[in-house]
Amino acid sequence: MNTPIINLNEWYIKYQKNPIQAKLELVLIANKEIIEAMDKHYYSIDDLKQPNYAEICEWCGFPDFQDGGIFETIIDTAINLAANLNDFKAVQLK
Repeated sequence: MNTPIINLNEWYIKYQKNPIQAKLELVLIANKEIIEAMDKHYYSIDDLKQPNYAEICEWCGFPDFQDGGIFETIIDTAINLAANLNDFKAVQLK
């Protein structure tokens, strides 16, 4: 659960060229970290209803802007993907 910090400059260049692909890459990183945390019983599906964004950002190497912006949206998407992959209904967020 220690992914290197993403290079924001490189990521924003990718984002400008292809926003969907750039966001998807980060969703997959976050999803991997969330599933790993669930597999290790560090997080449960109930924990994901009120995620600790700062903690998940740290795992993923994302900046923690605490602004409800793109990185929190990416984590929310990854949480729902993890829930669906684990045969749970999508987590009702916020």
